[in-house]
Amino acid sequence: MRRAVVEHDGRATSYGELEERVALLAGGLAAVGVRPLDRVAVFVRPGAELVAAMFALLRLGAPPVLIDPGMGTGRAMRALAQARPRFLLGVPEAVLASHLWRGALDSIERRFVAGRLPLHASLGALRALGEHMAPGDGHDPEAEAAVLYTSGSTGPAKGVVYTHGNFAAQLAALRDLYGFQPGEVDRACFPLFALFDAALGTTSVFPPVDPSRPGRCDPALVVAAARAHGATYAFGSPAVWARVAPWLAARGEQLEGLRRILVAGAPIEPALVESLARVAPQATTTTPYGATESLPVATIDGAEILATRAQAEGGAGTCVGRAAPGIEIAIVEPRAGTLARFDAARVLSRGELGEILVRGRQATRGYSAAPEADLRSKVHDEGGTWHRIGDLGWIDEQDRLWFCGRVAHALSTRSGLVPCLPHQLRARRHPAVRRAALVGVGPSGAEEPVLVLQPRDQRVRRAEAGREVLAACASSGGHAVAPWPAPVRVLWKDEFPLDARHEAKIRNEDLQAWARKELGA
Repeated sequence: MRRAVVEHDGRATSYGELEERVALLAGGLAAVGVRPLDRVAVFVRPGAELVAAMFALLRLGAPPVLIDPGMGTGRAMRALAQARPRFLLGVPEAVLASHLWRGALDSIERRFVAGRLPLHASLGALRALGEHMAPGDGHDPEAEAAVLYTSGSTGPAKGVVYTHGNFAAQLAALRDLYGFQPGEVDRACFPLFALFDAALGTTSVFPPVDPSRPGRCDPALVVAAARAHGATYAFGSPAVWARVAPWLAARGEQLEGLRRILVAGAPIEPALVESLARVAPQATTTTPYGATESLPVATIDGAEILATRAQAEGGAGTCVGRAAPGIEIAIVEPRAGTLARFDAARVLSRGELGEILVRGRQATRGYSAAPEADLRSKVHDEGGTWHRIGDLGWIDEQDRLWFCGRVAHALSTRSGLVPCLPHQLRARRHPAVRRAALVGVGPSGAEEPVLVLQPRDQRVRRAEAGREVLAACASSGGHAVAPWPAPVRVLWKDEFPLDARHEAKIRNEDLQAWARKELGA
């Protein structure tokens, strides 16, 4: 039996069984009135039921709407109201929440439950109708295939409209970049990526990881799932690997079977690359760079991350590698507001820091019911639409892209625009620092750089460590694209606000508000 999905309780679903589920669910949904291009909200837990639901909707041509559960019930329901789905498939908690928000969710005509709930038809009942929908000839590549919501880590969550052509391009790029082969096994710690597994012909093994709290996973259970089912690759956020690698190292154990480790969601630390190399010596660590609107944009392996470590810690930012197949990257002069046409932008040369724009087959062209977001993020050109990814970066002489932080997190100083990441990387080298954020305090155009530091533990001598960090930042810059002004002071904060999806991205804007309040600015 070639397995398609293995769930955390050990239940396995073969590809034959998955195909039967997909065919019956797609047929059942069609029988109760779900039509092509009807949006369907999906709130189903990771596992065979989620995979079957997604592929049934794709087969039917009814776009699934996926919203990050980590954003909280209120924000999730408001995002759902914006998407205006006609149907909802969800666990009982999601179905009940949608009833409580019925006034805002007036577009939903019927709800189906993954499980049991009185007065609601279950997904099992839909399959029991006996209608069978075989695979068709495919859909128009330009037709809407899904609406995937951003995590809202740097602003309001937005519904990214994917076409069938976008998904096909993503699948092709993943095969080309990482060489996935049918029969491989994925230890799936990020459910959305695991949905590619069935299309790749590989097996998804879902360990017991709360997708809304990956940084709180039990490393023993994650390792046990990988070993029990012979995982050959694994995808997870840095927050997952930062728990798994030390757990293995403390026991002198290794994951011998892994051949690829994919880390995404935030820049990967060189120290984590080194840790993974010790506990999974046969695996190549890689990290794809991109966003919900366009993924993958670029990729880099662990060896190159380590080779560029001195540059990264010397002020260059983080190297995220070369462009993925089918992707073009442009660096343009940063500008506030909209950029209607690409020919209105000033394209920068190699080595110059600017705003990153991308276009290509896997780059999406718009958002759901968010014309203002389209105006802010999409740039028209004769050769196709560019996406403003929202990051600052530069391209080196080897055609590698360097990431220097979010545009929204950059400081507006008397010396000009200052990216947050270079000084953050330098500060994190100090053994007393767990996380660091560079924020601006003061009026726009005259912001002063302030470092907010999270201590590794309560034994840290904060005053002494702070002075050492400031001295290190003042002496850095040998590899910087520009001579960034050094931070003027340090604040310590025991807990940092992180994004909900990966628990790895620091919410600099929240820390900036906190720092301004602390300093009375």
